Amino acid sequence: MKVNKRVMIVAALKDEIREFQEKMGVDATIHFQPALFWRGKFFNREAALLTAGIGAEKVQKSLNRVLSFYRPSFLLLVGYCGGASPVAGNGTLVLAERVVEAATENRWLTDKKMLASAEKICEAGKISHQTGGLAAVNRVICHPHEKADIGATHCAIALDMESAAVARFAGEHEIPFLAVKAVLDPVEERLPPVSENFVEDFLKNPKAMLKLPKMIYWASQARGAITKFLEGWVGLS
Repeated sequence: MKVNKRVMIVAALKDEIREFQEKMGVDATIHFQPALFWRGKFFNREAALLTAGIGAEKVQKSLNRVLSFYRPSFLLLVGYCGGASPVAGNGTLVLAERVVEAATENRWLTDKKMLASAEKICEAGKISHQTGGLAAVNRVICHPHEKADIGATHCAIALDMESAAVARFAGEHEIPFLAVKAVLDPVEERLPPVSENFVEDFLKNPKAMLKLPKMIYWASQARGAITKFLEGWVGLS
């Protein structure tokens, strides 16, 4: 199946898609706080990337800005997420069939055809993956019990902070979307303690947090899965 050629790949952090971005032939780079937008070619295939920053507010702001000069026909959200079920271990790709905003319980369904394509890419590439719900939260969830509780409450196997904003934007502008997130911290793992305010440290300086020993391994596994998936995705366009 051919995927839509005017896909914009959206991530919160450059670290999540840097291996893929480094392989691109970049024709244009646009920097606007807090985002970076690249457009170019990946082995002669058109590619557009946006790193929007962590959290719903930054994603919404960045998507609105991009729409002033680039109109995607499909949005593909990728990046790291936290596990909320034992079925999704570190490096597992979560293919979201639905997104639920935990604070409001608003729900969105992702594009069925693109979800089917994502499943085929993972199967062909032997990428560990699970299809299920993705719960969008408004803060980093560190504790295993809380991650599991949110997952059970919202029938989600993973948690992130950007999917509801992308889903809402896609709905408002009638753009189909799909979220494919790689598990960074499994549900049974507590995020490494850094200070008394880990969440603030992570949001202010995610690059530093990703250099912690355990986080380095987790991020490497998750990033590798994202890169392999994106290479397969662009190859279908």
